[in-house]
Amino acid sequence: MTQITEFEVRKRAELALTRPGINIQPVDAQQVAEAHDIKTWFVDFTNEGPEFTAQRVAAFYDHDDQAIYVNKAVSGVEKNHLIAIELGKALLFPHWSAGDDYELSRRDAEANTQEA
Repeated sequence: MTQITEFEVRKRAELALTRPGINIQPVDAQQVAEAHDIKTWFVDFTNEGPEFTAQRVAAFYDHDDQAIYVNKAVSGVEKNHLIAIELGKALLFPHWSAGDDYELSRRDAEANTQEA
């Protein structure tokens, strides 16, 4: 993944909000996604196999579909947060989010634990 500076990240994030004219806090991440022609779908992952169980997958961005898929089992506040995370991946790191190294957002404790 190509390294970008903190300044570049902040500038891209600012443009992501000013392009659709959003300046009210808290930001509705789904509205921002739609302003960037990225669809948001709320999905039941329970029938998608072990890697997509409701307990494991929180959300992911699909570059080919230009869509963010969010586990509908998560709470409303968490949904907005997950959309923002996946939108950030899509807008700030488009090459990475379309590549093989892309990582989806997980719900399970193991994925959120860092090794010491």
